Amino acid sequence: MWTYNIQLWGTASNSNLEILQRYQFKTLKLICQAPWFVTNKVIHRDLKIPWIKDEVRKYSEKYLDSLSDHINPLAISLLGDSLEVSRLKRFHVLDLPFRK
Repeated sequence: MWTYNIQLWGTASNSNLEILQRYQFKTLKLICQAPWFVTNKVIHRDLKIPWIKDEVRKYSEKYLDSLSDHINPLAISLLGDSLEVSRLKRFHVLDLPFRK
């Protein structure tokens, strides 16, 4: 449910994505009833739950693939040059898979 429109979350600042990641950490620790000394990395590995940024990257790559195979020429035009200069400091939605 939390992945609804996740492709657009990549345009959020890194600090906002980190807030979501911290919430996921806290929720997973509560679900697992993990003691304080168990690291988040161990919990993610054991439960096989991806990190927020990895999930955003995966869904945005899938979105790009679906756009490139789309029958509507307007949808295909969204794949144009996303490196154009913008007055906003945010990333372009189509740059998500490449964002670190």
